[in-house]
Amino acid sequence: MRAPRAVPAAVRLFGTTAFVLAGLLVWGLHLAIVYGVHHLACARGVDAPVVAAIVALATFAALGLQAALLAKPRWIASRLRPPPPDAPPGAFLEAVMRWLAVLGAAGVLWAGSAILFVAACGGG
Repeated sequence: MRAPRAVPAAVRLFGTTAFVLAGLLVWGLHLAIVYGVHHLACARGVDAPVVAAIVALATFAALGLQAALLAKPRWIASRLRPPPPDAPPGAFLEAVMRWLAVLGAAGVLWAGSAILFVAACGGG
């Protein structure tokens, strides 16, 4: 049996940071899609219902990712930050990641709910 290969500390640090901030990264990606793609689609003359569907699809996808972060944090942690052999995954970091994922989900709902109240592309 082969010994597990050593993971450099910088890789573990990057993975740990990505793990903890995953919920906020999903929120940021959602904001980029909602505001960036929405703006470009409206500027190019895409129909308002299509733009609203893009925003709704991005919102549901982001909420699905947030739900995955909350449901399977250990699986995600094992993909992003291999723990050192002598330490189990940190319960504190997992709790912080979950709280930030909840915050990110609230932000996704807030930004995505705009399609319910504001007409897409300024149409009345």
